[in-house]
Amino acid sequence: MACAERTLHVAGCTGATSERAVQALHALPDTAMLDMGDFAGGLMKYLGRHPVPRLTVGGGIGKMTKLAQGKRDLHSGRSQVNFQHLADVMGQPNLAKANTALEAYTLVGPDLAQWVVQKSLLNCQSILKTDEIAVDCVVIDRAGLILART
Repeated sequence: MACAERTLHVAGCTGATSERAVQALHALPDTAMLDMGDFAGGLMKYLGRHPVPRLTVGGGIGKMTKLAQGKRDLHSGRSQVNFQHLADVMGQPNLAKANTALEAYTLVGPDLAQWVVQKSLLNCQSILKTDEIAVDCVVIDRAGLILART
């Protein structure tokens, strides 16, 4: 629908909360909100072949951390956060023992969210394999507040 309507800016989000936050942030119409869920790689692979001028990818800290770590399928049964990697890149050994990305965020704070959003952007650009699409990423908490954005 978005391609048929020649929508200039679309968004793919991991869930309803991030979808509401991204839609409000960019004042996007419902038709610009693509059903991405856990399948970030699939959405971007499709858009790589059917480009639009701008894509926003948004999600909670857990799924966006997986995207930041190079995952394309964000489902809990098919990908997990690598906490040792987080501990290494953030220089905080205690992160290796975290159970969730939200717990890791609680321990580190905004620096982790900023790292996640920047690395997510790089992974999105890598998956898209085109400069035709301007991409930005948004990390959102469970209440729908923006923790970081590119």
